[in-house]
Amino acid sequence: MIFEYEITPAMPYGLLREYSIKNYIDFSKIGTGAIDFNTWKYFVGENVMTLTLGLETYVEDNMGISEIAIVFYDNQGPAAVYHIQGKASYSGQFSEVIPLNGATTKHQLNATNGNKTYVHCGPQISEYQEGCLKLGANDEPVSASPTDSTANLYLNDAGIIYQGMLYLAKIIVKYCPKDSLDNLDDTDTTRFKVFNRWLWTTTMYNDFYY
Repeated sequence: MIFEYEITPAMPYGLLREYSIKNYIDFSKIGTGAIDFNTWKYFVGENVMTLTLGLETYVEDNMGISEIAIVFYDNQGPAAVYHIQGKASYSGQFSEVIPLNGATTKHQLNATNGNKTYVHCGPQISEYQEGCLKLGANDEPVSASPTDSTANLYLNDAGIIYQGMLYLAKIIVKYCPKDSLDNLDDTDTTRFKVFNRWLWTTTMYNDFYY
């Protein structure tokens, strides 16, 4: 009931074995709704990180995956969200290139998850700027106003992942039903699958985690 396979990129001068991907299909799980998370690898560069993750997905009839949202948490709470969307299948391994330090922008990396938009206190600033933050009750970041003390103002850097940080990555597989028009309804969160992993965005872990 288990079919194992290996996929290797081929060039005119030969096979690229170092990029081979091995996986398997468990036919006993087809149509059961089982979703297993089996790969979490990353390599951190100066201003970019390559993240590889792998899933086994066996979706039921009239169900599907609208996206995978990875919410990165630091000691303040949610800092950024990376969205993996538009794939014909979410079963297998795939790699994503994620910018660090705000050096470049990528529309998949932002501060929104569904109907939630996060804020995050970044570098402290000496004067009010539009959209900046202050620390409110329980040290939670809230919107600042021009009348607030300049001693406690911060840039809102939600949507940026920094190098040299420890993040908790909350991986949300948005497994949801289809509506009457065959569109996925991701407002129904009851069947979402959630997995948690650590992420150290420092090069000292590159050999171990990739």
